[in-house]
Amino acid sequence: MATTNTTSPPTESLASGLLALEKCMGADLREKVKALLFDMAKDFLHYDLDVAKHTVDDVRAVIHAFPDPFSALIGGALQKFMGVDVREKVKALLFVVAKEVLFKDLDVAKHSDDDVRAVIDAFPDALSALMGGVLPIQKAATSLKAFPFIPLFAAEEGDRLNVGGEGMRGGLLVKLPHPSKYNLLQVLAINSIYDSMCVTAMKRLRQSNLLRKEDIHHFSLISNTSKPTALRKARFEYLVDWDPTSLKFHYNGGLCLHGAVKFKSVSADSFAVVLQAGLKHYPEELGLLFEKNRKGKTAFELAFEKFGKDATWAIIENCFEDTRDVRIVERNPATNVYPFMIAAAGKASDLSTLYYLLRRNPEVHIISYRSRIRALAMLGVGSESALYNYCIISFKQLGIGSEYLVL
Repeated sequence: MATTNTTSPPTESLASGLLALEKCMGADLREKVKALLFDMAKDFLHYDLDVAKHTVDDVRAVIHAFPDPFSALIGGALQKFMGVDVREKVKALLFVVAKEVLFKDLDVAKHSDDDVRAVIDAFPDALSALMGGVLPIQKAATSLKAFPFIPLFAAEEGDRLNVGGEGMRGGLLVKLPHPSKYNLLQVLAINSIYDSMCVTAMKRLRQSNLLRKEDIHHFSLISNTSKPTALRKARFEYLVDWDPTSLKFHYNGGLCLHGAVKFKSVSADSFAVVLQAGLKHYPEELGLLFEKNRKGKTAFELAFEKFGKDATWAIIENCFEDTRDVRIVERNPATNVYPFMIAAAGKASDLSTLYYLLRRNPEVHIISYRSRIRALAMLGVGSESALYNYCIISFKQLGIGSEYLVL
C-alpha cells in the first residue's frame, strides 16, 4: 500500500542542506562535496553506464557538471545520475559536515543566528549529536567564537527539538561527562573568562524561561559566581539583583559572604564585591557582615583572619562609603535592632565597627540609650550597667557628649 510522503522531496531537502552549510563553510564545503561527487562520477562513467537506463544527455550532464559539480547538484543537472544510494552518501557526508560546523567552525564574527538556524533546520539531528561525549551546546561554552550561540541552541532550537531529552531545556540541564557533573547553567556561572557574554546569555535564556529564578538556589549559581567574584562580577550582580534573598542562602555551612572569604582561591576583591551587594540589598543588616556560619564565625571575623585587620577595614570602609543607604539609625524591621548594635556584638571587631558607624552617623545620639543598652545586652555584649559606662567612654572619644545618652 502506497504511503503519502509529506516531507520535502529528497533533492529539494539535499539542496537546502547544501545551501545552509555553504553559508557557514563556503569554499571548504564545496571542496568536500566536489571530491565526493568526483569519485562518484568516475564510478558512474567507469562502471555504471547502461544504455538501457541512460541517455546521451544523462552522460553529458555528468561530464558537464565538472569542474563545478556543487552547482550542478543544486541546480538539478545531476539528479538523473544521482540515484537513491548516491543521494544518501551525499546526505551522510553533509550530516558529518553539519556536525563539524556546530562543534568546530562557528564564529560569531562570520556567522549570524540565521545562518546557524538554517543548518539546524536542514540537519536537526546534528544538534543532538555527540562529539567527545558532549553536545554542540556544551561545546560552544568552551569557545569564545561559538559562545554567543548558546541561547540559540537552547531556546530557539534545542528546546523545540528536545535536545538531551524531555525537560532538559534544550540541553541546558544535561550534565557534563567530567567528574564535576555540572550542567550548562552552572557552567555559565562558573566560567572564569566570558563574564559579559555569560550575562548576555543569561538574559536571553531568562527571556525564554529557560533560566528561572528558582535555578539560582537550586543550582547554587550565586555560590558559583562568588569564587572568586572578581572574575564573575557582572554575573554575580545580575543574579543577586534578580533574587537578593540568594545572599541569605546557606552553601556549605555559610552564606555567600562567608564563602567569599574562606576559599583559598578567593581574594579581597571577592569579599568586597559580595559585601557591597549585601549592603545594597540588606543595609539594615550591615550587608550580613555579622551573620554567623555553621561554626559560629562571622564573615567579619573570617576576613580579619584571612586578610588582616588593616586590609579588612579598608574594604569595609570603601564599601560603606560606596553604599550610601547604610543608615545605623534605622531599625532592622525583622529584629527591631539598630545596625550599629549588631556591629557591637562581634567579638572580633573589638567594637571598632561601632566607632566607625557612630563617626559616620553622629545623629545616632537621638536614639534612646535605654533601647541601645538593652539591645546590646540581649546580644550578649555585656551587662546593662557595664555597657552604659562603656558607651559614655566611647561617646567621649568620638566627641559626643554623654548628655545625649539621657532618655
